[in-house]
Amino acid sequence: MVTSSSGAGIPKAPVIDFWTNVRSVRAAEAWRSHGALKRVAGYFGAQEAMEERSVDAVVAEMDECGVDMSVVTGMVGVDPVYPSYNYTIDEVLGWCTEHPTRLRAAMNIDGMGSISAVCRKLEEVASHPGLGVVRVIPISVNLAVNAAALYPVYERCEALGVPVSVNVGVPGPPMRVKYQDPMLLDDVLIDFPELTVVAAHMGHPWESLLIRFMRKYERLHLANSAWLADYLAPEVLRFMDSSTGRDRLIFASDAPLLPLRRALDAARGLDLSPEAMRGFLGGNAARVMGLISG
Repeated sequence: MVTSSSGAGIPKAPVIDFWTNVRSVRAAEAWRSHGALKRVAGYFGAQEAMEERSVDAVVAEMDECGVDMSVVTGMVGVDPVYPSYNYTIDEVLGWCTEHPTRLRAAMNIDGMGSISAVCRKLEEVASHPGLGVVRVIPISVNLAVNAAALYPVYERCEALGVPVSVNVGVPGPPMRVKYQDPMLLDDVLIDFPELTVVAAHMGHPWESLLIRFMRKYERLHLANSAWLADYLAPEVLRFMDSSTGRDRLIFASDAPLLPLRRALDAARGLDLSPEAMRGFLGGNAARVMGLISG
């Protein structure tokens, strides 16, 4: 079972960025040379997305913006043929050890190699107090949300008590939408009823479907990663302040693609009740990661 710091050092109303990224030198080079990634960075006007970004830069930006904790993505790092181009989960967990109250790690299944190796790695790191979530980006592995190949990952996460973040909706790069159709979450949520799932990247244009699913499945959440809060659909805003929705929406920037300051200013500008705002800005993420109870 995944462990946590039991809330040690976590404020009662924390501000948590559920998705931020570091960039190794190789990762920055990949962004500059990959046509689709360059187009995405250009769409966001984020030159920073194609530059090296250290963990020290992440923490410094958190301090500037008043963010208590960030979830930093690390590659699974088990593919013997194609080594991770970015920092591995082991490196990111090392930073979490150095900053135990400021950082949590997301293990990204991108470039996964054998699924059995991924599951072994997950079991190896699951007890680390810095692990916050496992991240599945379907377009990166050319697998649908409900692909049989991903089921062992979901099964291990359910058994270990580790939440899973799954990208849904139309992706920014010119890649196949069918892999990220949020309707496919229905299979996962039925087949793994004790699995906590965070639908990431907002799921546009299927927000209404995701709201219906969140009313149906109590372990489903929705994060606005890479989606500026200014553009949240009206039905999402209404849901966020409902008795069910106050516990379900999670703030995430996907910095540096969407700069943290810009993402956070937009989030804080939403017309929400204080209770809904506290949940969105960090309380819901803290519960999902087991940092606070309730």
